[in-house]
Amino acid sequence: MRNRLAFATVLLCTIAVEARAAGWNLGLHAGSSIPNLRDNGGGDLSSGYSSRLAPFFGAFAERPWSPALSIRTELNYAAQGGKREGMQPLQDTSQFPVPPGTTLYANFKTEAKLDYLEIPVLVRYHATAAPGLFVDGGPYAGFLLSAKTVTSGSSQVFLDNQGQQPVDSNTYPFDATTDNKSDLKTFNWGLQAGIGYVHAAGSGVASLEVRGGLGLTNIQKDSANGKNSTGVLVLAAGYGWGAKGE
Repeated sequence: MRNRLAFATVLLCTIAVEARAAGWNLGLHAGSSIPNLRDNGGGDLSSGYSSRLAPFFGAFAERPWSPALSIRTELNYAAQGGKREGMQPLQDTSQFPVPPGTTLYANFKTEAKLDYLEIPVLVRYHATAAPGLFVDGGPYAGFLLSAKTVTSGSSQVFLDNQGQQPVDSNTYPFDATTDNKSDLKTFNWGLQAGIGYVHAAGSGVASLEVRGGLGLTNIQKDSANGKNSTGVLVLAAGYGWGAKGE
């Protein structure tokens, strides 16, 4: 993880130097994201997730095409994932006295924490010069940095998702953190679109944006582990240098 962040920092610095030399405007933005995992028909392993709260931050470079249009590329740390609580399937059933392949259920909490390095390429339309509204949108590529599943709670284990057929009378703990990066694809892609407001501030432009992102690929390598794609809502504040319209 540290090596990847160091590489991203070096890459960002290199891009910044080249971008300024080519007339691009540079800036930083940060805020909060509300990611979720969307079920794409993967059965009990994929369903039941709700949104969680996570940080968002990154840097951008933007170049005007005209007073109204600009192209913008970003390098962002973007958290994805989701959480679910209640009766849900177990990923690992090897410790229980059931035939291999049997689906078991228990009542506990799960939080899927996925960290991506995302690179959106967006076209931005400025309704007016700063201060004013803008809309933007375009594709993004995401590269998986880490993936962990955090579980907590204790429960009996059942053969059905209604909790009517216990495997035995024991109560089992589910407090664990599992690294499941090897089960997920390293590359994710999708679309992003947003709306925001910019205002001249000092030598640059401050902004506030609400943006949605929609992943267009199943993140699991094997559909036996479920079929989920990512989705997120981001609220971020930013500041850009050297631009009339960020």
